[in-house]
Amino acid sequence: MKKIGFIDYYLNEWHALNYPEMIASIQNEFDGEFRITHAYAEIDHPNMSTDEYCKKYNVIRCSSIDEICHECDCLILLYPDDPERKCEVIKKVLSFGKPVFVDKTFVNSYEEAKEVFECAKKYNTPMFTSSSLRYSIELKELPNDLTSLFIVAPSVHLKDYWVHPLEMLVSKMGVGAKKVKHLVSGNHHILQIKYENKDALIVMAEMGFAQDFFVSGNGQNGQNLKRCTSPYFVNEMRDVLRFFKEKTPSFDYQQTLEIMRIRDLALLEKYDEWLEL
Repeated sequence: MKKIGFIDYYLNEWHALNYPEMIASIQNEFDGEFRITHAYAEIDHPNMSTDEYCKKYNVIRCSSIDEICHECDCLILLYPDDPERKCEVIKKVLSFGKPVFVDKTFVNSYEEAKEVFECAKKYNTPMFTSSSLRYSIELKELPNDLTSLFIVAPSVHLKDYWVHPLEMLVSKMGVGAKKVKHLVSGNHHILQIKYENKDALIVMAEMGFAQDFFVSGNGQNGQNLKRCTSPYFVNEMRDVLRFFKEKTPSFDYQQTLEIMRIRDLALLEKYDEWLEL
């Protein structure tokens, strides 16, 4: 059995509360090889302490990052709403050389992302990061000859949620974006992304609830507007377990760097002007 450890700022958050059931639901696909056995959090959440979480999910509480990295074979580093806290934590975890999946948002900037990938290379540690929306079946079913892509995305906070439509964008259109333009209309943020011979448009509704994503792509066979209703979180966990088994990400890390670079530009609050990558 391979032991998986959760590392988080606090454990009473959606990902830590739901990933155990998702991973359990696909255990048979991996012959029961993986099990969540340990957890570590920096602080207690007022509505559920780390001890309460560990009791509920039948895992062992670790008192430090060193302890959980020593005890576990694979690590899932969460911190979904605290990207500004993650860079130093990730680098410490990478030093143990064990496969690491880092949940969204990766880190707080493109420069930090480069630093983390360099650290992974230094320690020869398998690592990848992704938004779950990369694993939307509706996105994958769009044609590969897209000349344009349209994405509608919800957002609670832009710093945390830009990663989702940008992950969808880069996973489908690839790297090579040339420039972006950011427009604002009320709580709606519109990001236009230009490539050499194609482009994309993202509409993000800020300060709402994290609900549905929509995608549409123009190719030789026309366009489709699709609501993303497939189990993309479970699909993501399936790829995470595959990664833990094979120790090879399913896509190139340059895609993540492109996502982070575009995110940096989107967060600059420079509106109605083209910004080059």
